[in-house]
Amino acid sequence: PACGSCSCTGFRYMPRRPEEIGEWWLPRRKGFDIRIWRPKCKCQHSHEEHDPNTLSCRCCGCHSFSSAWECVTCEGKWEDHESLWENEEERRLLGKPIAQAF
Repeated sequence: PACGSCSCTGFRYMPRRPEEIGEWWLPRRKGFDIRIWRPKCKCQHSHEEHDPNTLSCRCCGCHSFSSAWECVTCEGKWEDHESLWENEEERRLLGKPIAQAF
């Protein structure tokens, strides 16, 4: 769904903690501040420095956010994933598990 507070055309999940991208050691480092940590593109700029629609970098001009990490669940890249929103009725109509079965 489109966001009501910015110009993005839809939600894209972005990890909020380094443990979510396999960088479990970072919070243990002296002086590490979780409040300013952001996942990086291969260009070394954060997702906040990339346009939310085109994904191009506002700092260096790289053409798309290309994650510098792999998913800890499937070992795929961030850009290989899609955020999907389903409500209970949609899942029921598709024959997918709901409630406790989910």
